[in-house]
Amino acid sequence: MGGAQVSEIHANFINNVGGRATARDVLSLVRLIRERVKQETGHHLYAEVRYVAPDGKMYPAHAVPGLN
Repeated sequence: MGGAQVSEIHANFINNVGGRATARDVLSLVRLIRERVKQETGHHLYAEVRYVAPDGKMYPAHAVPGLN
């Protein structure tokens, strides 16, 4: 997704390939991963990643306004 890619070494790591991934790319990939895991296994993943918005508010990766 953009420059964001799931690590081949550890599935819980997101790589910024070529330094071109945006925050939106990373958060969109996190959302896709969570949706796919839920569909294929029935398990709900909770995001540990936090997004700090320009206004200083902090959100879990799965609850960033405008991306969900």
